Amino acid sequence: MTDDVPAQTVEAVLAGMAARGVDVAAIRCQAGLPPEPPTLDTRWPWMVFGVAWEQCLRQFPSPMTPAEVGLLVPFGAIGMIDYLAGSAETIGGALRSLVAHIQSVAAQPTISLVEVKDEVRFGVDVTSMPMGWITEEFTLAMALKSLRYVAAAPLPILDVCVTRADPAPGALSATFDAPVRFDRPIGALRFLPAVLSVPLRTADPQLHRAMDLLPRGEADAAAMARALGMSERTMHRRLHERQTSWRAVLDAFRCEAQRSGSAGDPRRGATLF
Repeated sequence: MTDDVPAQTVEAVLAGMAARGVDVAAIRCQAGLPPEPPTLDTRWPWMVFGVAWEQCLRQFPSPMTPAEVGLLVPFGAIGMIDYLAGSAETIGGALRSLVAHIQSVAAQPTISLVEVKDEVRFGVDVTSMPMGWITEEFTLAMALKSLRYVAAAPLPILDVCVTRADPAPGALSATFDAPVRFDRPIGALRFLPAVLSVPLRTADPQLHRAMDLLPRGEADAAAMARALGMSERTMHRRLHERQTSWRAVLDAFRCEAQRSGSAGDPRRGATLF
């Protein structure tokens, strides 16, 4: 089985690196990536991540760099996952949709949501993945930035939990703009339960219903078009304008679910990173 990842995920990481000032053109050249945008069903070798982070940390050797890059990934860069979560009505709906999607395609789910009386914990367990702490802090930062972006009100956070030791007192806390706890069992964002009811300024119930069809396996072109409030012909035309098709979108999702569901490789815990 080939070790590969969605090209769109790689592009999202590169977008954050470019915003940080990394020479992304050099990374593309070294990794053999084409300059043109990939289609939705394109996949690239896993080693691209290693090349990208090696070059990124060579140019910006600070231990805060992965979190800084995560905070700079533009909303929407991850594609379906961003819009599935961002179209929910509340932060709680966004987190639950995100976790449900990842669990539907992951052989070893790495994303969790724990809701108890005194806290809500959005966990990212990537300790078994390559570049563990880099992936963890990049993902936590990207998730926190996205939640802050879509929230219609300030988003108070109890703290950010990371698995490594403190690399420089106060530095990572300043990067996240939140308290940070070190040497924790898994990475996590911790919130007060009230955060779950914070409304999203990007809420779009119609889009959310449509996006939710894919993880539940209930999507065909006609159903998706109805959920989006357009004709099937219009939906096909818009996909064609983006140089893809409904079949390519659906096949890419089903392929991901099948590959992840049968994989023993812990790197396939989620395609978010």
